[in-house]
Amino acid sequence: MDLFTLQQEDLERGLVYLGKDPLSAEQASSIWKTLVKGYGDVNEIPDRCLQQLGWVASGIPPEDMSNLTLNEIDTIAALGQFHNLSMPQLTALAEQVHNSWAAKEPEDYTFYDLAALQQILCGFNRTVIERIHPSAYSEASKTLGRLKSCPLEVLQGLATLATDSAAFGNTDLWTPSQVNAIGCVLGGLDALSIASIPAKSLEQLTPDAALCMPSHLIKAMSATQRERLPSTTTNYFSREQWTALNSYVQATHCNTNSSKLDCNSSHSQARPAEILIIMTLLRTAALVVSKF
Repeated sequence: MDLFTLQQEDLERGLVYLGKDPLSAEQASSIWKTLVKGYGDVNEIPDRCLQQLGWVASGIPPEDMSNLTLNEIDTIAALGQFHNLSMPQLTALAEQVHNSWAAKEPEDYTFYDLAALQQILCGFNRTVIERIHPSAYSEASKTLGRLKSCPLEVLQGLATLATDSAAFGNTDLWTPSQVNAIGCVLGGLDALSIASIPAKSLEQLTPDAALCMPSHLIKAMSATQRERLPSTTTNYFSREQWTALNSYVQATHCNTNSSKLDCNSSHSQARPAEILIIMTLLRTAALVVSKF
């Protein structure tokens, strides 16, 4: 069936199926336009339809986001799921949520509010994020730790909440479970805070969380921390992250080997597979030494 010629009745019945998988920009936009045409105006579209949009949400233009009627928390939760919205879309959606919650300030946001907002938080600025109560953040941390493609300033704001004494406190006391809960928010920490995390607490770092860490934070890690990073995680590193990790591995290799290899040469850069082997050997050696 041609997406441009769908009737409102058919569209409303099939909306949940149309939006369950990623759509092209043209498909998402055409479905949304048909829905708007069927109801006559953006603010007339009922919550039951907004809650079933799924990936169709990626076709909502920012100006329409600003006119949505967000009466129910379930509607906000549905729009807060990751559907690869652009920053203009997220910013407009965040402003509309703020307007809909006129009687509620960021300081009043509860765990349930934050769990519903999810990706919409990426549309707020750091100043608003840091007004959220740290205890509410800590309760919602497992959900917020899975945010995707959030601006750095938002992650920095969330990291400020994470390190507050009412949440998880100083990073030098973080446990493995806390590190995993914080997830992608690790990418918002400063270099000193990253370097202070106990190495043992990084042993179960997930690939998704690690991918949120910019290369300069990986460079800021201590030798012990890098050695504890699981290979199941480093396997997913980007080229920039590998380069940051490589800077440590190469230096270690050059300082502990008497080969004639020119360690200042660009040709001496270790490949990912070689890095894994070297790191595995270093990790094994560290474990052996710790037993004595």
